[in-house]
Amino acid sequence: MSRNFHNLHVHAPTERQRERVVRAVLAYAKKTGYERVARTRGADRVIRLGGRAPWLTIEDDGHEAGALADAVSTATKLPVLEAYCEASAIVWLGLLAEGKRAGGWGSGARRGPAKRLVAPLLAKGTPAELTKAFADGLIQIFPETALEVAAQRFGLPVAQMFGDRALRGTTLALRRKQPVWTPQYREGAPAFAIGWGSNRGWGCRHLVFVGQTCEHRVQIGSVGGPGRGLSIRLTGSAVEQGFVEVVSCSHEALKLVPAGPHTWVDARAAIPAGLVEAPDMFAMGRREASKAREIERRSEGWLAVVYRTLKEGECELVAEVTSGASRSTGELELMVMWQPWRPSATREHVDTHTLFLMHRREHVSAHVTLRGSLAEAWAWARPHVEAWSAAHEDEFLRVLRDDEVVLHERTEGSRPPFDRVAALFPGPTTPFQVKGGSYLFGTFGYAPWQMDPRDRLVVELVLAGADPECEHAEDLRRLEAICDEAIRAGVSTSALVEMHRYRPDDKTRWEHITVRDDGPLKLAAWHETHVRGVDRRLWMSADHAARLDRAALPDSFTVTELGGGIRLQMSDDRPRRELEPLVAALGSLVPSTPEVERWVAERAAPPASTA
Repeated sequence: MSRNFHNLHVHAPTERQRERVVRAVLAYAKKTGYERVARTRGADRVIRLGGRAPWLTIEDDGHEAGALADAVSTATKLPVLEAYCEASAIVWLGLLAEGKRAGGWGSGARRGPAKRLVAPLLAKGTPAELTKAFADGLIQIFPETALEVAAQRFGLPVAQMFGDRALRGTTLALRRKQPVWTPQYREGAPAFAIGWGSNRGWGCRHLVFVGQTCEHRVQIGSVGGPGRGLSIRLTGSAVEQGFVEVVSCSHEALKLVPAGPHTWVDARAAIPAGLVEAPDMFAMGRREASKAREIERRSEGWLAVVYRTLKEGECELVAEVTSGASRSTGELELMVMWQPWRPSATREHVDTHTLFLMHRREHVSAHVTLRGSLAEAWAWARPHVEAWSAAHEDEFLRVLRDDEVVLHERTEGSRPPFDRVAALFPGPTTPFQVKGGSYLFGTFGYAPWQMDPRDRLVVELVLAGADPECEHAEDLRRLEAICDEAIRAGVSTSALVEMHRYRPDDKTRWEHITVRDDGPLKLAAWHETHVRGVDRRLWMSADHAARLDRAALPDSFTVTELGGGIRLQMSDDRPRRELEPLVAALGSLVPSTPEVERWVAERAAPPASTA
């Protein structure tokens, strides 16, 4: 779960200084149009001040921490730290001193604060050490680590900086002072705004699949004058050319009844007038905003349209809403696509859209499962990683060890320092990954829960390229050659080349859709007896190939001998559903939830008695 906070920490060691801060906050609130009230319940804004000396923390639910920091710093001339964390991604820490902004650390900071301003505030270390520690924290998986180390060096409780601790001190409940909002309604003929929500799964079009029953919620809002009686008709090329069949249409507040082909009517429906101007909720007090929101809600409603998809193609589904002589329309651009192949091993809850992503050819990738230790695997993989990163102008290098970033480099115009990787290798049970924009080497990102210390994490090489029909047409050929070499040299237990919409991670797409508990996938022992999945290109080591019933292989696959191992390949021109016979031929070699459960149960069972 990502973190979000934006708060202030004023260096105010004495009680008199803390009182000055409270007065400065009250003066700021009054200047911006607020007055203090007795209770927080129903208040438009609440500002809390508290925390352990020498730091006084300010939390403002009005989301104006930046302006409040300027006001407090100007009025009190006390040092102020402004901490910001957005979605555990954008992190920075600013310093205000002597009534002015004095620089900061992190995202967007042009310069660090002067040492003379920072040094008196530190409880530990030097300004230079703080700058380095903050930079190291920013490159971690969770960049708010930088704020954690900063809090420790400033002597500020981490929970207080992160907003995890309820502040004890002063609570300012505020109410906005402003004129009451009065709604103004439109006059004249009724008119409607019709909004179809869309997943935009096929460019600008809403993606659905043949043979499905779909329910679509359509928003209808009154933007004209009042009226009585309403008719809704669904039309467009989707209906007229037989792409879809409309099953039903209902409204949350109307009593719609069928009145002809794809038409529904409520003759007694009261059409509320639309608002001349939508209320600005953010400029209102909370109570007034609640009333305005309710008034606005009365002019809106949701239409539930249920339709069946009949054939493939691009089309438009149009809703025509009529009241009296007034007619409004809103259309949905549809793409009705063929049903993607659903492998027999697919988990029940995996939806059709997820399966369809496996048919998109925007990226091609190889997953090569390697034998031995990290050092042994890296000795073989490093030349391929270097060549691949150079071919794709990938200048990034990030090394993670046990969920900690231990090396982070971006080298413009030169190769990443791969020679520094080997010195960072941990033991066989510690997660370790070497990552760039186009490659991944190492273990899975996390070790299995309660991992048996006798087990060893599997090592893999993942290389990602572009669609063979795009700018890197040679990527597929290079990946095939790398997998061939890995099997022929005996350094790999199995390999898989797949095409997909997104770039890969440490799991294959097959493993994503077929395996619920991925703990076993992270272990070397699992990969000694299982392949990475099923696709048009699959490599098997000699041990795996010995378990394959070649007589059961479908005719659509060619078998290429690679030393003791083999490559199984099906033409890209053949439909993916023809992979299903290969799933059956591979049997227990294929990752699936039942196979994982069987494998785990066998390992947990006590050894059979020899008596």
